[in-house]
Amino acid sequence: MVPMISTVEQLVDHLGGTSKAAEFFAVSAPAVSNWKSSGRLPAWVLPRLMTWAAEGSVVLSEDLTETLRPPGGRGRPKTTEHSQQ
Repeated sequence: MVPMISTVEQLVDHLGGTSKAAEFFAVSAPAVSNWKSSGRLPAWVLPRLMTWAAEGSVVLSEDLTETLRPPGGRGRPKTTEHSQQ
């Protein structure tokens, strides 16, 4: 049976822990630890996750994809003068 991954913690555990997840995403172990602590993933990991899921290794729940942060930020983009016009 293919496992369903619903949380960042489940994702990291399924990959074999923080160090293995860091290798999988080509980031530092502290970066993965930060993802686990916040329960959120950077948006740039989505293509890698989708490829992995397409290979039949896992099923990604909608709950997991809802944890994605917008690129380059921790939340919503800052409002600028131009966007208020």
